[in-house]
Amino acid sequence: MLISLARVKMSTSHPPALPFPNALFRMKMPAHMSSLPALTSLRRSTRFVHSFLTPLLGGLLLFGCAQASAPAPHPPKSATSPEKIREPSGNAATPAPEERAETEAGEPSRFRLVLPSDANFLRRSLPPQRTSRYETFREKKQIQVGKGSLYSVDLLPDERSIVVASGDDSQARVYERASGRLLRTVPLANAEQFQATILPWPTLTPEGEAALLSATPRGLALISAASGDEVALLSSSPSQEIRFSPDQTILVSETSKLPEQTSELEFFERQGLELRSLGTLSFAERVDGVALSPDNRYLAMTHYPARDLRVIDLHTGRDLLRIPAMRYTGDLDFSPDGRFLAVGGEGLLVVDLATPLRRAFEGAFGNNISTVRFSPSGDAIVVSSYDGRIRIFSLSERELPGSQARRLSLSLEKELRHTGAANVYRFSFDPDGDGLTSSSGDRTVRWFRGLPADSDAPQTPRRFQSVEEWQAYARAHEPPWPEPVPPHMENRMLVVPALDAPPRPTRITPGIYDCRITKAYRMRDCFVEKLPSGHTWLRFAPDNLFALGGVLYDDGPVTRFEGTFLEPSQVMDCPDCEKQPIHGVLRGSGKKLEGLLVFRTYYDPSIPPALPPPNVAIVEMNDRFFVELALRKTLAAPPAQTTPEGTVPETR
Repeated sequence: MLISLARVKMSTSHPPALPFPNALFRMKMPAHMSSLPALTSLRRSTRFVHSFLTPLLGGLLLFGCAQASAPAPHPPKSATSPEKIREPSGNAATPAPEERAETEAGEPSRFRLVLPSDANFLRRSLPPQRTSRYETFREKKQIQVGKGSLYSVDLLPDERSIVVASGDDSQARVYERASGRLLRTVPLANAEQFQATILPWPTLTPEGEAALLSATPRGLALISAASGDEVALLSSSPSQEIRFSPDQTILVSETSKLPEQTSELEFFERQGLELRSLGTLSFAERVDGVALSPDNRYLAMTHYPARDLRVIDLHTGRDLLRIPAMRYTGDLDFSPDGRFLAVGGEGLLVVDLATPLRRAFEGAFGNNISTVRFSPSGDAIVVSSYDGRIRIFSLSERELPGSQARRLSLSLEKELRHTGAANVYRFSFDPDGDGLTSSSGDRTVRWFRGLPADSDAPQTPRRFQSVEEWQAYARAHEPPWPEPVPPHMENRMLVVPALDAPPRPTRITPGIYDCRITKAYRMRDCFVEKLPSGHTWLRFAPDNLFALGGVLYDDGPVTRFEGTFLEPSQVMDCPDCEKQPIHGVLRGSGKKLEGLLVFRTYYDPSIPPALPPPNVAIVEMNDRFFVELALRKTLAAPPAQTTPEGTVPETR
């Protein structure tokens, strides 16, 4: 099991609950389907004891337990639990009395805290976009730190040195990046293992030296990067996580309480080598990730255990956005131009804040995402994950079929690697966006750099715009985004589109098969039958990891599967996921086939799952499950009369 970023606050509450939805979203299935062979109740019960519980441990490793960074769920607060704001100090705007009142159930939470912003920073043009640069990224330098839990790495203001923090010994180390020479080891006072966050102070001291900001239970301390001595204790408030705003003027300090699962965010303005408190926001649910927009107006966060993505307009105190997010969300980032928000967890979610129904999602990760950042020019979204990878994505637009509206699409531009599947905790961009430095559980820090820009290439600098400006632009220049199309339900049954389409041939022989979903599972029964409509139907028996059913058809050299759950999953913690289709690609011929089932553990009707390409790699990931079918015996034609409901014929 991979050990994930230990700075995530661990819960001591209940283990994950297994979902048992009230409604069974079943396939639209011909009545005679009940004649298919299946397991008897006795065989199901004995198999459960002997071979379900043990393989389940391996199965859960793939989509739950391997994500050790995710804390165990805690019983959520009541929907009417009030969230309160503590009055800010200093010159921050004070909320009106009615805005500090407890909100009624169903009303939006109200938080108002006007933060200063750097007007020059907002007027500055962004670096030119050049997506092609990422294809040339190569490892330029590797530094052997010798500590495994390198949970933080950042470039110091001199742009020559880096600071890396290790949870193994609660120390920070300063290196000269180009040579790999260790310059200084900095003990983090009063910090136990994984109880400190370290960031570079954005400016040099009057003596021209770099400084570090340390967040520990003792408070916020400024430390000299040259001597390792503490310069000043800037705040005595305990702190667990800290993050600077994009303009480096505002510091957000987060502290959570366990087992209450509540959080407080304190905001500071950086003034010289001091911090001035601007106010504190208190939340009835834990905050697991936080980011400020480039104009310091919008506060984005993820909540636990609600599993919500939330964006608050601090000028009005109201929610700009609150939607369900994927599991294990822990980091997020605004685009430099102010329009998009990227969220990392079990997958990568991107939301267009001008038109929030426009979203993109990518779930092909071997483990959870640790860090997500937009590139300085905004032409890429970079994520590090607990599978030893850094992935660089570009964000593009594609026109929807039959509509002028354009859907957001993520495309993988480059994959950078550390050793094996070691956790890649953190990375930091070079200011020009042509390189990045990453830290990993493989005990190394690595510097990746691309080729310099072609000065003759056309470049279009982009500037920051507020969300209001982006919304006005979208209304004037883009067609309205269509509302999400709900799943096609008939009599509480989810209809598979391929079943409504004309039947297509398949090379798979009807019969009784031995099959398994994920390599951690043993073979179980599944069945292939030719329906009177001409469609070929595949059904996995209920004692498989998932009870699935769907249509098979050939697509060139591969066979495709389009289906959904026949019963709610008892191992997948994914509300409403029974409403989305499951796609599969199978390869092989004759008696044995192997492939992938692509199923997203995050339900969002505005982002329907896409069919995987025929050449998709057969690699198990967060949203991809290995599947294998082996023909055991051919299946006789169904009898004229179906088997009465409630009886199950023996298959062996």
